Amino acid sequence: MRYVLLDLLLALLALVVLALLALGLWRRVKALAGEVARAGESMGAVTEELARAQASGPLGAGGLGAGPTGASRSASRPVRRTLSTAAPRRARPEEEQQ
Repeated sequence: MRYVLLDLLLALLALVVLALLALGLWRRVKALAGEVARAGESMGAVTEELARAQASGPLGAGGLGAGPTGASRSASRPVRRTLSTAAPRRARPEEEQQ
């Protein structure tokens, strides 16, 4: 009978420890869910702002990336010069003499 009570006490203690661990995990999950909800709200606001900027078009006044003239250009893409936009080539001194 003594061993039965000892086993019962040990099982009850194990259940209490398991309940405490589960409670701690539940609190952490709830805190993380709150952080995720706040991040989702801020992402929603940023997405709406981006949608408004894209709806105004690339030449929209005050859009994202708008320069002083209102036109926007990506800094990562350089201007590609073609024959029509390239500066006229100067003649070399040897070519001028001929």
